[in-house]
Amino acid sequence: MFPRKVGSAWEVCTPAKLNLYLEILNRQDSGFHELETLMVPIRLVDSIRWTPGPFCSGLTSAPRQQCSSLLALKHSGELSLRVFRDIRQSVGLLGTGLLDFDVPADDNNLVLRAAHLLARRAGIQPYGTFTLYKRIPTRAGLGGGSSDAAATLMLANAAWKLGYTQAQLLELAAELGSDVPFFVAINGMGDAAICRGRGECVEPIGSLGCLHFVLVKPSVGLTTAEIFKQVDLESIGKESRTPAPLHLIIAALRRGALREACQSMSNRLESIAMANCEHLRCLREAFRQCFCCGQWMTGSGSTYVGLVRTVKQARHVAGMLRARQVGTVITTMSY
Repeated sequence: MFPRKVGSAWEVCTPAKLNLYLEILNRQDSGFHELETLMVPIRLVDSIRWTPGPFCSGLTSAPRQQCSSLLALKHSGELSLRVFRDIRQSVGLLGTGLLDFDVPADDNNLVLRAAHLLARRAGIQPYGTFTLYKRIPTRAGLGGGSSDAAATLMLANAAWKLGYTQAQLLELAAELGSDVPFFVAINGMGDAAICRGRGECVEPIGSLGCLHFVLVKPSVGLTTAEIFKQVDLESIGKESRTPAPLHLIIAALRRGALREACQSMSNRLESIAMANCEHLRCLREAFRQCFCCGQWMTGSGSTYVGLVRTVKQARHVAGMLRARQVGTVITTMSY
């Protein structure tokens, strides 16, 4: 995720992520849960563009305007934020169905929060217009908001010529959200990483190879806070379980032993989400009938994921799931 200069503007693409493994280890004194997770970026992306001047509502000739619909417009001091829903079905990544984009239009928007945080820490007055093109659905467990926040830190750092190091940006990222440091720390779009603590301890591990996925986002969404609120650490502690050796999952994925890797993949939050969402229970059963190498929920939900071997198989599974009308179906892959 590297910002690039285009004339007087800067822009960057921001990938979604999938959790291939997620375990809850403990609850910290701060009240946040300590976790261990293996995450990989995927080719479902938002994009953010920064321009130096304030947004003028009379300008309607943006190059992507024809394929986007305006979701929100926010002025915050010298900063402006425009949020568009990108309606293109580009590169074969997006499937059929309408995606929900519940994007806040106030200062809770992570793009504005990230920009203001960086400006305060640098002791400058923030300025310019951020234009966010949303393709990653919200409340889906795909990390779209966190990726946008990380991208904003890097974009503003470049546009405002601050010269902050990755280590300095990581400190700010940890203040914005648990998944934000992952997107700052990965050295390239293809890097996977093991994240621990609240998510702020990131260990990039390089590429896991090109993995093919089928995603289904049901019509309902789940919020991270309401799922984590129901984590019962006492019950987890009583279970006779051995945490999956992540190095074995990683090694199996890299040599193409997908079914072997999937046997050790799990998401501690999945059973909680299933208890809260009948749609997810239906999705799990639908995926089991599609002969994927493995299937699981990503993050705190509500997106369900199937891992397959090839693009052709992904398209076949996607067609089966669309016929069941279980939600919005997306085929994608890792880098």
